[in-house]
Amino acid sequence: MKNIKKLFEEVKPDFFYKRRPYRLYRKDLGSGRFYYEFVGDEVRHYCSITNVCDKLLPKGIEFYKWVMKNGGEAETIRDAAAAYGTAYHTCCAMKVKQGGFDFDWLSRITKGKTNFENMLGDYAHMAPRWIEGFKKGLTCFFQFLEERVVKIHAVELPIRSHLGFAATLDFVCDLNFNGKIVTSDVDLKSMILEPGSTKKKEFHDGHEFQLEGQKFAWNENFPELPITHCFNFSPTNFKGEVPTYELKNQTQNKFSRDIITQHGPINLFVMKMLEAKAMGYLNKPSSKFSFIQGKFEGNFDASKHIIQYQL
Repeated sequence: MKNIKKLFEEVKPDFFYKRRPYRLYRKDLGSGRFYYEFVGDEVRHYCSITNVCDKLLPKGIEFYKWVMKNGGEAETIRDAAAAYGTAYHTCCAMKVKQGGFDFDWLSRITKGKTNFENMLGDYAHMAPRWIEGFKKGLTCFFQFLEERVVKIHAVELPIRSHLGFAATLDFVCDLNFNGKIVTSDVDLKSMILEPGSTKKKEFHDGHEFQLEGQKFAWNENFPELPITHCFNFSPTNFKGEVPTYELKNQTQNKFSRDIITQHGPINLFVMKMLEAKAMGYLNKPSSKFSFIQGKFEGNFDASKHIIQYQL
């Protein structure tokens, strides 16, 4: 079992207020992203909440308009935004862990490239165009921390639910909202800020579904510190010297309400997850995994070095 774990990426939180009750591993397959938990000789699988969302909820008309507009460039634009978002999340977490942030570090050279270029990977060539807007977006998050956040409980925390899904929570904290301190799940949505652009981040049903799932899983795992509020955060292309941001309250969303059935009231998110299970969206992936190990001298026998494992 120890060798099998090498095939997976252990997902560690950037910060958590107490000892983790379990470890989760992650692997992206052709059928989507899955999380795994190793308990003795048992391998338990959990479908990513994003994966469930993509299969369960129909794409809105705006998505298809965007695909038609960008054509063959749509995947490249999506992947570039994902690289930008990963870098943004990394820097936000650095502030929390280190207690501060050095903006000049982004432009320092490490192994022939700036640190910002290294974070962007295949999209390093976009760094000169993105760098100033990226730093501006970070100031929005740092301003949010100063104005709203009272106490931080978790950053990039992976958790799983008995409903068969797992999720990574960006930011769980106590924050000031409407004159009260509320324990909240804040999903960070980055945005590429271009000079002069007035575009704002758009939120859709999938964001509500994911937040509701994250709240459900957290409250299942940590009932002593229940999440009561959910928000989407995004930076804005503000003018002036004081950064601004959008903090959209998603607490009362379409998936948080109960609906009446013949068996009594049931939460709509739970009902959707039961629907996903019935449709096979939570099924264990059938992919085989292989890895190569060991040492040999003389004749090579593949059967002694190439190990296949079926989950």
